[in-house]
Amino acid sequence: MPSPLPHLIVRRTAAKQTPLTPTRNISAIRSALLRGDRVVTLHNTSRILREHVKNLRVPYHPRHMQHDQPFEWPFSDQFTDSHSSHSDQPKQVGQFIELLEWDGFRLEWIRVLGQGGFGMATLWHVIFEDQSSIKVVIKIPVRENADFDSELDWHLRYGGASHVTQALDIQAMADSVRRRINRGHMINRGARFAPTKMDVLVLEYAERGSLYDMMAKASYFHTRFSSKVLWEIWECLVKGVVSTALQPDAAQRWGPEGLDKVLDSLDDARNTDELLRICTLIDSHDVHFDLEEQNILLSEDAQHSHHPIFKLHDFGEFSHRMRECWQEWKEADYWKVRRCPKSNRTPPETISKEWDKIDLSNPGPVSRFTGDSFDPRHNEVAGRYGTWTNIFTIAKIMEAIITRNWVGHPLTTMNYTAQDRRCTGNSYGWRICRQSHAYIEADLLDLIMQCQFEKPADRPQLAYLLRKICDRKYRGFQELDHETRTFWDDFWARTKTSPVPLSQGPIIDIPGPGNSGFPTLQATNRNVSPGNPNVATLRRKSRRSPLSDSSTNTPIYPRPQTAFGNRSGAEETNPAGITHAAALRRKSHRSLLSASSTDSPTGLYPQPAFAHGSRAARTNPAVITRVPSLRRKSHRSPLSASSTASSIHLSHQRPSSMFGQTAGAGPATNPPTSAFGTQTNQLLGETNQQKRSSRASSWSGSSSSDRRNAKKRKRVQFGRFPASTAQNIVTSTSNAIDISMDDGPESAGPASMMDLDEDKDEGEGEGEGEGEGEGEAMDEDEEDELMGEDSW
Repeated sequence: MPSPLPHLIVRRTAAKQTPLTPTRNISAIRSALLRGDRVVTLHNTSRILREHVKNLRVPYHPRHMQHDQPFEWPFSDQFTDSHSSHSDQPKQVGQFIELLEWDGFRLEWIRVLGQGGFGMATLWHVIFEDQSSIKVVIKIPVRENADFDSELDWHLRYGGASHVTQALDIQAMADSVRRRINRGHMINRGARFAPTKMDVLVLEYAERGSLYDMMAKASYFHTRFSSKVLWEIWECLVKGVVSTALQPDAAQRWGPEGLDKVLDSLDDARNTDELLRICTLIDSHDVHFDLEEQNILLSEDAQHSHHPIFKLHDFGEFSHRMRECWQEWKEADYWKVRRCPKSNRTPPETISKEWDKIDLSNPGPVSRFTGDSFDPRHNEVAGRYGTWTNIFTIAKIMEAIITRNWVGHPLTTMNYTAQDRRCTGNSYGWRICRQSHAYIEADLLDLIMQCQFEKPADRPQLAYLLRKICDRKYRGFQELDHETRTFWDDFWARTKTSPVPLSQGPIIDIPGPGNSGFPTLQATNRNVSPGNPNVATLRRKSRRSPLSDSSTNTPIYPRPQTAFGNRSGAEETNPAGITHAAALRRKSHRSLLSASSTDSPTGLYPQPAFAHGSRAARTNPAVITRVPSLRRKSHRSPLSASSTASSIHLSHQRPSSMFGQTAGAGPATNPPTSAFGTQTNQLLGETNQQKRSSRASSWSGSSSSDRRNAKKRKRVQFGRFPASTAQNIVTSTSNAIDISMDDGPESAGPASMMDLDEDKDEGEGEGEGEGEGEGEAMDEDEEDELMGEDSW
C-alpha cells in the first residue's frame, strides 16, 4: 500500500508504548509537514497510516503536494462581494426567540450572518421606547445540548475592553432608556429578556466584517497600506492582546473601563509614566489558540474617528487561562492542546522539534511547561504557552496584512538581530524582509520580526511594544487623519462592479500639443501612482458652480505620503492640465450664451459674469448675449444685418469689442488677440465701411415701399438664429473654447460678431447690429442719416 504522504520519510524509534504514543506520532507528522521537513521520527512504527492523516490539517493545497516546497495563498482568491443575505427567518430561530415584544424594547429580524458547527449568527434590530435603535448579533445553537455559557464567560471576563468583542445586556439597556425618559415605573411590567435562560448569546455587531474579509478585498484590489495605517492596525492588535492579558486584574483594581482609560492616555506624551502602572498588573496569560483573521472583527468607534477599530473575537472552546492551567494541567493536557485549529497560525510552541526529544516513558516534571520564567529547568519552546503566544500570532497576522497572503508555507526561520540589539535569534517573519516591502517603516518591521522569534523568551513584552508604539505616535505622521479617513471610506466603497469609488473617479487631460487635441483618460488609483497631483482639489473644482470664481495663480502641490503609499516622488504632471470628466460633460451641455473666464487654470472653470455689488464688469468679461435685449433693439434699429457665417467666439482673450466699451466699466480695454483674431477684425472693419457706403447709396436710390419691406425683413431676421444653425464646439490647445454657429445656406451676408455687456439697465454700449470692426457702435443719429427720417 502506498504511503499517503510519499514525500515524507519515516524513521522508526523503539520506545515504551504509552497512551500518549498515538497522539505523539500524529503531532510529529503534522509538525514535520508544517516545518517542511523531509524526515519525521515516529515511535514504534515505520509507516504512516491513513488514520494518521485522515483528520490532519495542512495549510497547502493539494494535500499530496511536495510539502517542502514554498507555497503562498493570497487572500484575493477568497474575495466576494456577496454577503449572507438570508432574509427569511429559519425555523430554529423561533424555537429560542419566541417573542418580539419585550419589556422596554422590541426585536426586528434582519438576516442570517453565518452559521458554524456550534451556532448560527443572526442580525437583529433592537428598538427602544425612545425610538433609538441598535443592531445586535444573537447567536443561536444549532446542536442539541449546546450552549454558549463558556463563550459568555470569556466575554464577561473582558467586559469593558474596547479591543475585545463585548457581550450586550439589551434588557439592562432598555431599563436605562426608560429611566432616562421618566418611565422607570414601567420596568418589570413585561416579558424580560434573559439570554442565559434562552440559551442564546447577544454580542455587539461589527459592521465592517472580519479582518479576513478586509484582507481579501485589499488583496483583490492590490491595495497598499501606508505606514500610518499599518501602525494603527498594529496598535489595535497589541491593545487587544493587552486586554486579554491584563483586563481581569485591571477590572478589579480600576473598574471595567480602567485599562482602556490608561491605554488612551498614552496618546499624550506627558502620560508615558502610565506604562509603569500597567507593569504592576498581573498577567493572566490567557491564550486564544484560535486567533486568526476570521476571528478579528472591524467596527467603527468614537475613539477611532479616522480608522476602524480591530477587536479580538471568538473566545471559547480553544481558549485557555494558562495561569490557572499551570496549576491544574497534567502531561497529557499539554500534548492534547497541540491540536491547533488553524494550521497557518500555529505557534512555535506547538511545532517545535523539542517535542520530539521528550521520552514519554519518563517525561519529567510537568513544571517544565509552567510559569513565566525561562531557565534550564523549563522547556525553551515546547509547550510554553502564555501571553507571548498571542504576541507571536498577531505578528503573524501583521505579516499576512503586509504580504497579502493568507498562507505562507513552510514555517521556517532566519537569523535576525533586533535594531536596538536587544536580542538575536531565529525569526519566522523573514517574508516581510523582501524588497517589495521596503516602503514600510523599518521600526514596524523590526517589531514584527522580534515578535516572531522562535523562543518565547526572546519575544518583546507588552510594555515594550506599547512604548514603541507611543514613541512612533509622538513623532507624528506625514499623512493626516482626514486623509486616512478618506482612504478607509474609499476602501469600503469599492466593489467588483465599482472598483474605483466616486472620490477616485477617472480624470481626463485637457487636449494639448502632445495628444493631438484629443482627451486622454488616465487612472487615478492613489495606491498605484503616487505621483498624481492633488486629485481631491481638482474634484472639488469640477463640482463648483459654472459661475464660481477660480484662479490661475492657485498652486496645486503634491500630496504627502498617505494611506495609498509613498508620495515623495517628484510631480511631473501639470496639475492645471487635469480635470474631472464630469466637469467637461457639464461644460459641453452649457448654454451657448453662457460665460467663460480667463482666470481658470484649465480653461474650464469660468469666472462669474457679474461682479457682486457693482455695476462694473470684470476685466475681460465673458461674452453674453441676451435675446430679449436684442429683440428690444430690433424695434429701434432695423439695420441689424443677418449673416451667413455668424459665430460666437468665447475665449479667454476677449476679442475687440463690437460696441467700444462696457456700460459702467469705463473705457474699453481690449487685450491683444491672436493673429487670426486681428486679421478677422481688420476684414470685418473693411467690410463694415463698405456696407455703410453701399447702404447709404441703396437707401438714397430705393423707393419708400422697398425700404419698408427691407426693414420688415431685418426685423424678422434679427434676434434669433436660423433654424438650420449648426453648432460646433472646438477645444483649442490654448485653453480657449470657440463656439461657432454656422448659418444655413439660406442666409446671406457677411459674418458678424455679436457682443453685449452685462448691465441690462443701461442702454448705452449694447449694440444692435454690426459696426464692431473698429470697436465703435453706431448711435441713432448715424442711423438716421443713413436711413432718412421718412423711414421712421
